[in-house]
Amino acid sequence: MTPTVVSPAREATSRNSAPGNSASALGSAKASSGFSRRCELDWIKHFHSADPSIRDSWLERARSTGLLHSHEIGWRNTRAPSELIVDLLTGPIEIEPLDSEPAGVESLTVYDEGLDPAQRAAVGQALRSVDLFLIVGGPGTGKSRTLAELICQAAARSWRTLLVAPTMSCLEQCLKRLPAPELVLAACLLDPEEELRHAPALLREHSLQRLQERVVQSVRQRAVISRDKCSAELEELRLKIEKLERLRPLAVEWQALEDRRAQLTAERQQVQTSVLAEMEGAPPRVQGSPVAELLEQERLRHEGALLELDKQIQKAQESVAACDLELRKWQAQVLAQQEVVAIRKQWRPFSLKFWRGLLQGRAVQRLEEFNHRSDEARMAFEHADAVHKGLLQQQLTEIQRHKTAREQIAFNETSRRTAELDEQIRSIAEGQDQLSQAWASHALHLGANEGLASSPSAASVESLERSIREQIEVAERNYQFFSAWQDEATHSSSIIAEESLASHATLLAVTTASLQSSSVAALLGDHFDLVIIDQADRLTAEHIQTVTTLGQRCVLSGHPPLGTGCLDSTSCTLTERSIFHELYHSLHPGLTSARCRWLQLDSAIVCQLTELDEAARSALESERLVDQTDVELRILNQPGSRPILAEVVFTGNSFDVPSAKAYLYQQLGELTLRPEAGHYQWVETGSLLQLEFGQGTPTNQAHSRLELEPGVFEVVARTHRGPPRESNESWSTVRLEFDRSEGWNRARAARWLREKIGLIDLGRCAWLRRNYRAETEALANLARFTLNPSLNPLEADVAADRSVQFIPVRSHAVSRQVSGKQNKARGSANGSAGSVSGELDLADPRQRQRIPLELQLKLPMRGLVNLAEAEQIVRLLQDLAQIPKSDNQRSEDIAVLSWMAPQVQLVEYLWRRSPEAAASSLPGLRFAAIPDFRECEADTVVVSLVRSHEQRQLDFTDSPRDWVVLIGSARRHLVLVGDPDTLQRRGRTQPNVHSPDDPRAAFEQLICARLMRQLLPFASVGRPSLHCEGTPK
Repeated sequence: MTPTVVSPAREATSRNSAPGNSASALGSAKASSGFSRRCELDWIKHFHSADPSIRDSWLERARSTGLLHSHEIGWRNTRAPSELIVDLLTGPIEIEPLDSEPAGVESLTVYDEGLDPAQRAAVGQALRSVDLFLIVGGPGTGKSRTLAELICQAAARSWRTLLVAPTMSCLEQCLKRLPAPELVLAACLLDPEEELRHAPALLREHSLQRLQERVVQSVRQRAVISRDKCSAELEELRLKIEKLERLRPLAVEWQALEDRRAQLTAERQQVQTSVLAEMEGAPPRVQGSPVAELLEQERLRHEGALLELDKQIQKAQESVAACDLELRKWQAQVLAQQEVVAIRKQWRPFSLKFWRGLLQGRAVQRLEEFNHRSDEARMAFEHADAVHKGLLQQQLTEIQRHKTAREQIAFNETSRRTAELDEQIRSIAEGQDQLSQAWASHALHLGANEGLASSPSAASVESLERSIREQIEVAERNYQFFSAWQDEATHSSSIIAEESLASHATLLAVTTASLQSSSVAALLGDHFDLVIIDQADRLTAEHIQTVTTLGQRCVLSGHPPLGTGCLDSTSCTLTERSIFHELYHSLHPGLTSARCRWLQLDSAIVCQLTELDEAARSALESERLVDQTDVELRILNQPGSRPILAEVVFTGNSFDVPSAKAYLYQQLGELTLRPEAGHYQWVETGSLLQLEFGQGTPTNQAHSRLELEPGVFEVVARTHRGPPRESNESWSTVRLEFDRSEGWNRARAARWLREKIGLIDLGRCAWLRRNYRAETEALANLARFTLNPSLNPLEADVAADRSVQFIPVRSHAVSRQVSGKQNKARGSANGSAGSVSGELDLADPRQRQRIPLELQLKLPMRGLVNLAEAEQIVRLLQDLAQIPKSDNQRSEDIAVLSWMAPQVQLVEYLWRRSPEAAASSLPGLRFAAIPDFRECEADTVVVSLVRSHEQRQLDFTDSPRDWVVLIGSARRHLVLVGDPDTLQRRGRTQPNVHSPDDPRAAFEQLICARLMRQLLPFASVGRPSLHCEGTPK
């Protein structure tokens, strides 16, 4: 199915909870489980403020389903599931790619800090998904850990989540890995027909029955606690009322001082005005005021001074007038004499006038005398005038002095009165400070600082008293309410129904078998914000369709298809598909257009742009480039068809594979990719955005990096097909790298890939590739190899790393249970090929007789067992039990597995009767059939292959997935116990009972061939040591 881009997808709708919906008893359970409610209203406040009819309805529901919070009353809104989920399961549809940018890996705050970038990206993309999202990964890649983080993220967003898995062990793996269990209120819904005692301890702890018991116990405890709390609150409030009376006198006294202080302050502001008014004649406001007396004394002195000055001024005026008259007289005489002197100067010498004037003789002397007298009169006048003016100035000075004296009297009186008022105000302030300290002390003992004013206040006392009395009324009602509830909780056997408990759990965990129960379906309801299906590859289409209709968005997790993304036709036959794998191929289309192949044959490098059969090769025409003679073009020119470029051959030493790929990209503009596998994964590492193909770059493969264009690089690695030969090597593309510093981002890279190879990433699938379970390289490579045996050969040096071992048990070893002639008689009597086989069919009476009677009674009537392998495994366990506990190589966690359930029972019985089992020297030992051990792990895994025959070709299992479970469940050691001859025959050819093109048979053939080639040369004889000498991952 080829995805195409369509119009924007429907936006996801979130569940809106109506106001009021959930039980208070459930709230108690959430509190006891550490569940943090994001919105919680006060039940008591809303209950007492509601109408009586509403109260009755709430109480009725409380009696039937438990004590409710008001914000949790009501029912959740339901919505139909996303159409994409149903359409994908029923037929091909058009799918819109999600946002090309990664789902906020860096911005996502995870609870599990140990998640790697791929797991964080998977959680972020799953949270952003609006319909369907797939998480794909092999055993040990952290799928359960990723789902546990997703569950906590959903709980933090108040989503209702449904977890579905085919087995209870899968549910246990997710629940025990929750990084923040306090966020999740989990409830496991088990089918009533399933016995609770068979469930794992963790699931029993989260069952509805246990959860209901915890809720009932918690509600009863909280009812008693709430009643006692109300009683203590009542006593405290009544004590506050008594203490409050001590504050009332303080408030009254403080208010009186405050009033007096305000009065004095007002008087202080009017002091200057009152003093001035008194100086103007107003009656004094202050008794005994000295203002009037001082003013009178100043007035008398001022009037006396003015009267004396008036007399002196009068005399000065008279003296000035006399001097002025004298001055005028002498000035007139000076003028007259000056005329005489002037006339004399005009006389002619010896004239009559000259002699007459000469006879008069003294005119000049007289003029000088008159001038002298005039000057004396002027000086007397000026002196008298100066004396007069001085007296006038003294008069003005006296007037100014009088005014200044009045102002000084006013200032002195104002200062005196202000100082007296300031002293009184200061004294009042000190008194108020003392009252405030006493107020604060009493308020502190009262414990009511928030309800009181910072300073003493009668209004604050009254307000606080009213508030406390209202609290007393509320506390009395609460005490009566919780007393009644405590009585009801004590005498009622069930105070919350399972339906209510299941409807408000944030996580419901169920198995697919439990979904068939009508009672479980009734508890589930019909809507979830998130549905998680673990191990979805084990479910049928009917199961997935049924579960996905319950959720708004769905996340499916499972193993990838075997041979995922193979580009070779032979590899594609290994693909085993379920409905989960069909969804994977729909939401994560592979690189179907990348069909080129790079080979290095001897000294030539060949780029096969298309696949050619023998007939097509006969039609190839060769042509060398004129400007590059080392490059040969092979053109397919068939009659009736257009010529196409089929191969490009680079000869000589001027080219290697990276330079040849760069040359073709520059000359042809073609991206000649040869991915290791068709699946891919986006990975961000620093400044690089990487698109990795397959399982990434193995540590034991040489790789090269070439630049295609600025910021775009291709990383290629050298691999072998079949037995490695130096002259026949192939190269595959490991990843493409986009440098962010060159301007590349996810959106631009996606457009570039769509243009070059037609790749469209829908953003609805995450591939987890890193194996965290295997602690050695051999186990990790073997786990990768089982997912795609044709493309990921096991290249680890098993001789150096003994974490994977094979213990051979020949087919004739079973004859040791029968002695001498009896054994030969039985062998000849059987006469069939199975008579000499190490495996025994319990349904065949003749073969069953070969087992001791004691063991026959312990084994079922049908199935296959191998007694020799069972005894060999018991001896191995005995050796492990002898290792001292102080030895670091001692393994406490051991699992014994087999395809056949009767073989598991046989090994377990043989071990239980051994002395080492009685001593409980291996407390972590487990026995299980391989199909039942899925999603489980152990430090050491011992596997009995059971199938054994000297001639026939046998299948080990009908399900290829069992090989993935077998190899992927070991952390440190994997020990295979079986017949080497049977393993070799199975690895060489397919059994006759299957069709030659059966993908299951082909897959097992590749697995056995690889194990035969890698393990049989180093097979342990006798009792092997499980000391791992290799270097851990």
